[in-house]
Amino acid sequence: MGVSDYEELEVAIKNFSPSRLIGKGSHESVYKGSSKTASLSRHGYAKNKVLVMEHMPNGTLHVLLHVGPTPTPWPRDTQLALQISRAVQFLHQANPLVIHRDIKSANILFDSNWTQARCHAVRGGGLAG
Repeated sequence: MGVSDYEELEVAIKNFSPSRLIGKGSHESVYKGSSKTASLSRHGYAKNKVLVMEHMPNGTLHVLLHVGPTPTPWPRDTQLALQISRAVQFLHQANPLVIHRDIKSANILFDSNWTQARCHAVRGGGLAG
């Protein structure tokens, strides 16, 4: 990530303001921000290591299963299981290969339409690699 990219990121999340904090794990903090730039530069070396991904407003599978007011219907459960399987398959077919090492309900996020699942280990588990 170049210096200008990092500076843009700082502006987008208001200099890592506590008001922009979404969650905090044992090794990292997760902030919400927005930027008009579609992508950030990719470099082989980065002084400041950050992961930038789209916001997944429907939260985690853990919240859906354990905090929600009513159980999800079976057709939706089946679709969610398929999406999660595809997300894991995507990681395992990546080049270089990504081994997640911490797939659990708290590390599976859903987009605003429940059409995409993302497996990540930003919360509490460090970055997958």
